[in-house]
Amino acid sequence: MFFDFGIKDILDIVLVALMLYYLYRLMKESRSLNIFIGIMFFVLVWLLVSQVFEMRLLGGILDKLVSVGVIALIILFQEEIRKFLYSMGAHQRVRGVMNFFYKNDNKAKEDKETIIPS
Repeated sequence: MFFDFGIKDILDIVLVALMLYYLYRLMKESRSLNIFIGIMFFVLVWLLVSQVFEMRLLGGILDKLVSVGVIALIILFQEEIRKFLYSMGAHQRVRGVMNFFYKNDNKAKEDKETIIPS
């Protein structure tokens, strides 16, 4: 079996690894790692029951719990999600990119006002 492995694949793996690392670090800092491990165990059991063993009744019940569980996860990890999004927005590299676009927008306004005075 031959795989076509390119630079996009390497970038994809690195980005997923970074995301998982920051998620793990955030979970460890907020002491919610045990909850996350419990959720992953539940998802593993759900996949085994529904996909591997093909138990329709139990799989259907667990499917419904998983679909409602997404909302419960958002409520449960609300503070951690907020911290993660804040840390992403406050990161220097993100701010540098935002400042680049913001400076270009201000420069375009200044050029427009120079050409067409208000």
